[in-house]
Amino acid sequence: MTFNAPDAVVSKIEKLLALATSSNEHEARIAANKAAELLTEYNLTVEQVQAKEKDYIVKECPMALKKCPYDTYLRDILQDFFFVRVFGSQGYLLNMEYKTLNICGTAANVKVASYVYDFLNRKFYECWMTYKVQNLKGNEARASYYNGLYEGLWNQLDKTKGAVESKTGLMVIKDKKLEAWMDEEFNLHNTRRPSYSTGDAHAYGCGKEDGSNLRIARGITSTARNNGRYLK
Repeated sequence: MTFNAPDAVVSKIEKLLALATSSNEHEARIAANKAAELLTEYNLTVEQVQAKEKDYIVKECPMALKKCPYDTYLRDILQDFFFVRVFGSQGYLLNMEYKTLNICGTAANVKVASYVYDFLNRKFYECWMTYKVQNLKGNEARASYYNGLYEGLWNQLDKTKGAVESKTGLMVIKDKKLEAWMDEEFNLHNTRRPSYSTGDAHAYGCGKEDGSNLRIARGITSTARNNGRYLK
């Protein structure tokens, strides 16, 4: 397969594809349209861009030692919509225990995903605390609320993705080379998604509505506040 596009063009297309996952349909469509224009100009397909040899990185994002009740939801969102793979790790450094979330992918996709992770990590907690105070709910409703919040956000992102693909004709697929690289580097095979709680119907319903209205704030192209370490 002949591949004559400059590396800078390929990198730009990758960044546009990453931005095409924005929860703002207008912004996502602009990025997808521009990516489609470049693909046409250089006679490329998304598959060719993603198949091109590239360097993957791992960004280690610090996590609290105490288990976060919505951590799994954030991982699912990143992997389903932002072209990265993630996994957790823990260990000891200078006799102190630490935990990290490792975000893996191309530099452009990891930059976007780490921003999204940092943003949603704060917003999930803020949304729950607002609901808890307004509805005088205890922590027993928390799991149901987070489940609804996740499903509302997931459905919103999926709907935007489908609308952008339909209007631009640009079908974005997962990076199979990243999948193979992850399996080779980290030997990760457990991809089973956990079961989620919907025990409190009111909390679940309100969470789902909040998730459907949650928008990932502008600033996705800037450096994330989560200052994790990058590993080559």
